[in-house]
Amino acid sequence: MHEHLHVFSKLGKIIESSKLISQVIEKKNRKNYIHWNYYLNGLIINENKYAIEIEVVSLDSGFNQFHLERLQLK
Repeated sequence: MHEHLHVFSKLGKIIESSKLISQVIEKKNRKNYIHWNYYLNGLIINENKYAIEIEVVSLDSGFNQFHLERLQLK
């Protein structure tokens, strides 16, 4: 739980320094969804290394929704 809170408290900076690994256009015709971006990064929390994958969906309203897809201890 502590690790997840750490990631969400620094989410903007983590995404800015992450590598965009793929971008997919919405194919299921879900209302308001435009495309999906998948970012990969690494982070050290309490001297432990983690791999982080974040999913960001862009909405037609101009906003984004974020989902922590994976937070895995390396």
